[in-house]
Amino acid sequence: MEGKTYGGKINIDKELWKKIVSDDKITDQKTREILYILLDSDGYAERGGKIGDILRIKHNALNGIITAFVWRILYKYPEIICPKYKNGKESRCLVPFQGEKRKNGSYWILRPELAEALKEMPRIE
Repeated sequence: MEGKTYGGKINIDKELWKKIVSDDKITDQKTREILYILLDSDGYAERGGKIGDILRIKHNALNGIITAFVWRILYKYPEIICPKYKNGKESRCLVPFQGEKRKNGSYWILRPELAEALKEMPRIE
């Protein structure tokens, strides 16, 4: 990794991630496709633009999919504390991911607990 990873800690462990990913009311097919792309990527990291290219969707649509996913998580599990930026603003995208700025752009990185959960689960295609 080239840059500093940001996103802090979150109060979702591997077992809760398994419940979240298995719940069709929270995790839809497009979200699972994004998660699997990251799981299959080196270091569980990829640029949002490349994920969008793979799925043939625009970056804004990709952000919308993840934002909706996080809203569904927070609705069902209100005890989850959303990570915050230095300015105190909540960052919903940092619930399932950490981020890292590199020379060639910003990367989305699966949170370690989410990556472990996905590796232990059968893929839901």
